[in-house]
Amino acid sequence: MRVKSCRNYNLRKTSGKNSAYRSGCHKVHSPGPSFRAGFRQRAPAPLTPAERLKQSLTLCDNGFPLGKYTGTMKFLCPDCGREEEIIGDRSPRCRFCRVEMIPPSGYSEWWISPCFAIDRMRKISETYGIYRARKEGRFKKEREAWTTAMLALALMKLTGQEWWIEIETVGNTPDTKLQRIDQSPGGNIIQTYEIEVVDWEKNVDNIMDVIRKKCARAYPSKYLLLVNARNSGKLLDFDQVIEEMKTLRSPFLEVWIVASIGPVTKVVRVAPAQPFVDLERADFENASKQKSFLRRGTRSMSSEFKNLGLVYMPIPRGD
Repeated sequence: MRVKSCRNYNLRKTSGKNSAYRSGCHKVHSPGPSFRAGFRQRAPAPLTPAERLKQSLTLCDNGFPLGKYTGTMKFLCPDCGREEEIIGDRSPRCRFCRVEMIPPSGYSEWWISPCFAIDRMRKISETYGIYRARKEGRFKKEREAWTTAMLALALMKLTGQEWWIEIETVGNTPDTKLQRIDQSPGGNIIQTYEIEVVDWEKNVDNIMDVIRKKCARAYPSKYLLLVNARNSGKLLDFDQVIEEMKTLRSPFLEVWIVASIGPVTKVVRVAPAQPFVDLERADFENASKQKSFLRRGTRSMSSEFKNLGLVYMPIPRGD
């Protein structure tokens, strides 16, 4: 049973050579909402209680919240780009193109690029409004991914190396991870930063109050603390923060601050001090060349990439 069709979506296509690691990006524009006038659809046969339970458990595993009705899942037609929410059918076909539709992928399945995370947060703000995007708990993972993306772009600007974002879906910490594949030794060595993300909100006057509160807790020494300075209108003196961090007992390996100042996004490491990175428009344009998705494959010495086809990752529901 088809419930409704939606307007916007992201469609990404992986590309590259055969390998144990995979990535890709391809964007298609939706032709718009779909409807069928003058036809009445027959309701599907009712499910038994056991079938409903099995369906609910299976559909919850994709990493996204379900709709109002148990078993509702959004699918995408790879041909016409039409999105539809469908009840009860795990392998639906597009009613216009008659091709099998693509189910949504969750965060547990893929690493995402910094630009994909940034673009995803932009789409959430455009769809649900800036206030809801910044405040509602249902978009917390996307906000943390956006902040992590800024650190990833700063590291890319400093080193010229590609970094990928892994969003935590099982444990409470870390919030995100930054992953990089080092192929210089001739194999595949994964370098990982585990990141705790916190926001500096308007109700707190001094950013050091936020940092001190985090440093007072017990975190693993390999964690990075990443502070998103969203407190517009407040004074942020990086030199003063660096001096205060020298006297603060911190459990974190490094402490970074992300702050948007005019057209520039500053990413600054305050403990230990340096570097200062200014992210400008050109940096975002250069990073957009990176593929949108990457998935780890089986253990192998191969350093090539394998095409995994199309990936569909809709933004979270707002209801």
